[in-house]
Amino acid sequence: MLANLTGWHGIAVLAIIVTSTPGTLWVQYDRPSGRLLLHVLDLVEARDWIDLIKGRYERLLLDVIP
Repeated sequence: MLANLTGWHGIAVLAIIVTSTPGTLWVQYDRPSGRLLLHVLDLVEARDWIDLIKGRYERLLLDVIP
């Protein structure tokens, strides 16, 4: 999944939110590529999780944290 957040504050808040979500774990963030690696225990459709993280959390953080 590619992250649109680039600042450390936004990335840190997103990491806390994702890791606090039951069944998910933030594994790695590659800053040069902007890629996030998440572990999701009950993954059925990867696209659904990507849309959830980007739409529900990342999009809102972009409005609050530059």
